[in-house]
Amino acid sequence: MWGRATGILVSAVALSACGSMRAELCTTVHTRVLEELRTTDRTPHFVSDPWACERHALRLRQLAEELRAMNIPDVALRRSLEDYRLEVERLAEAYSRLSAAYQAQPEFTLDEARQVHTPLRREVLNHAASLSAPRLQLQRACTNG
Repeated sequence: MWGRATGILVSAVALSACGSMRAELCTTVHTRVLEELRTTDRTPHFVSDPWACERHALRLRQLAEELRAMNIPDVALRRSLEDYRLEVERLAEAYSRLSAAYQAQPEFTLDEARQVHTPLRREVLNHAASLSAPRLQLQRACTNG
C-alpha cells in the first residue's frame, strides 16, 4: 500500500511539474506573441516608413529565432509554434523586401517607386493579417494543453 501511495504521489508531482513546465513555456510563448503584436499592430501606419520597415524586419527576425530556439516537448504546441514562427518569418521577409525597395528609391522615378512599393506594401499588410490564424491556433494550443 505504501509503495502504491508513493507511486501515486510521485505521479501527481510529475504531472504538476509537467503542467508547471508547460505553463512556463506558454507564458514565454504568450510574451513572444505580445512582442509580435506590438510590432505588427500599427503595420498600416508604419508600412510607409523606410526606417520602421527595417526595424520591424529585424525585430521579427529576432522573434522568429527565439521561437525556433524554444524546446517544446508537447507535439501540438510545437506544431502550432512552428506554423506561427513560419508566418512571422514571412512577414519579416516582406518587411525586408519593402525596406530594400525604399533604400533603392533614389534610383527610381516617382512612378517606378509607386509600382514597386505598392505591391510590397500590400504583401506586408497581407502577411500581417495572415498572422491572426496561426496566432489564435498557438494560443489555443497553450490554453487547451
